[in-house]
Amino acid sequence: MLSDKEKRCCAELLQLIPQDQLLSLKDTVTNKAIDVRSRNEAVRAIVSYSESAEQLLRRRKIKRDLLFQYLAGKNVIITPTAAKVDLIQRVLQFWGIEVATKVQWEEEEDIRVPVKPKDEIQQLAEQFCTWFFNLLNSHHPLRTSPPAEGWGPQHFWADSQLRMEYHTPDLHQEQHQGAQLVSQRLLAIVKDDQLVFNPNIAADGVKGKKDPHGLVAVLVCGTVHRQENCLGVFEQCFCLVADPAKQNNYKVKSTNLRIRGKEVMGIPRLEAGSDELLPITA
Repeated sequence: MLSDKEKRCCAELLQLIPQDQLLSLKDTVTNKAIDVRSRNEAVRAIVSYSESAEQLLRRRKIKRDLLFQYLAGKNVIITPTAAKVDLIQRVLQFWGIEVATKVQWEEEEDIRVPVKPKDEIQQLAEQFCTWFFNLLNSHHPLRTSPPAEGWGPQHFWADSQLRMEYHTPDLHQEQHQGAQLVSQRLLAIVKDDQLVFNPNIAADGVKGKKDPHGLVAVLVCGTVHRQENCLGVFEQCFCLVADPAKQNNYKVKSTNLRIRGKEVMGIPRLEAGSDELLPITA
């Protein structure tokens, strides 16, 4: 049975579950043996009849997005692509509950659907975003390790452009042109404003397209953090053009960045219709 501490922690997390899912979870945990009249009674039944916090979090009705939402609300930074098992362990660690070296899953087996191999442009888009944000974030002044080498105007075309929008909540817009200015302004977001970008490096967080002329457009979304606070979400679009003088390595021709201050309720995903943001005029 759950300890008093586990009951309090689990009850807090269960408040995030919609009413219909909460009642369904109650039926699963209690085998429909307990009738309830309110949401609070359902929560009490669930925590009373669960064997452990870990066992409860493994339940199929405790979704991965719910765990991410809970951690984000507690300002616990974790990669948006983390698996459910990793989110469970992070929640238990946050609660101060001893975590097994490896979570043993007891859920019914998922139906495995063959995964379609990623196309070349999608792979390029995800690899670019991983490289770009790891390099940029490494310059945060609170990082204990030295910044990675390589950030600079050499990754941008001489006439590159940067357009920025901040919604916090008032709209603030900036525009910069030239490799040096664009590089410096992006770096200042991390070094001076002390923001950390946490992109969702997955198929629902990154999209890539390539036009017949070889121009590649990349769209990515994720969360924005400052120290222990999750400030909101961001979307950034890049226009990449290969440089024949640099072995056809891609350089940034233009980039649009939008940051929105808001409460994060789940893993940021690119919305339907976001493809229209991908074609960028070089």
